[in-house]
Amino acid sequence: MSVPRQVLSGSTYLVTRSCTQRPFWLETPALTNPIVAYCIAYAATLTGVELHALCVLSNHWHAVLTDPEGRLPECMHWAHEHIARCINASYGRREAMWSSSPPSAVRLEHDADVLDEIAYTRANPVSAGRVERGNPWPGLRTAPRDVAGCTKRIARPRVFFRDDGPMPDHVELRIVRPRIYESRSDRQLGQLVQAAVDEREAAARAAIRREGRSFLGGRAIRAQRPSDRPRDAEPRRGLNPRVAA
Repeated sequence: MSVPRQVLSGSTYLVTRSCTQRPFWLETPALTNPIVAYCIAYAATLTGVELHALCVLSNHWHAVLTDPEGRLPECMHWAHEHIARCINASYGRREAMWSSSPPSAVRLEHDADVLDEIAYTRANPVSAGRVERGNPWPGLRTAPRDVAGCTKRIARPRVFFRDDGPMPDHVELRIVRPRIYESRSDRQLGQLVQAAVDEREAAARAAIRREGRSFLGGRAIRAQRPSDRPRDAEPRRGLNPRVAA
């Protein structure tokens, strides 16, 4: 039996969710970016969750967010259910899309933890060996400057949701400045994030080269099918931390 998740109002988290068996269901940006953006934006608005950073990879996604009202489980349930329904409708699938393991939600208790995980989220396409530098990554990803706060208008996906249904034609994806380094200006906070991202990406490039591996690159990524999956073995399950240490 799994241990009940402790939900603390006002906490900030790094949230991660993976596709079951690791196929690349999130790979096609023209299809998946609008779906994920709309569903996450609506779920966050519905539950009062504040998004700080977001990155969608080929078979998983990360977000750093704050849960003012203690409604994170509700937010994640709505977003994951409707992302899966939209993507399954797009591909004519009926099976489960997400891993049976619950989403990972690591509580971030210090300013440095939040900054580090925002950088981790942003740098993930490089750390995962997908692209050598993060800027060309075609998937949904917030920019370092977005950490100061921004709003993007997202149209309702053309799949699954009915034109005459209850879902709005557009929603707002709001990126909210986290409550960290509050003495720093918005510009200074963005610079801190950019420096941390650059450091993480450089370390990832060095590690991948040291191991004799290469980056997949944009052309190979575009040639992959959504049903493809990584060639390497899935990592064995280890500890699932609840608090950053």
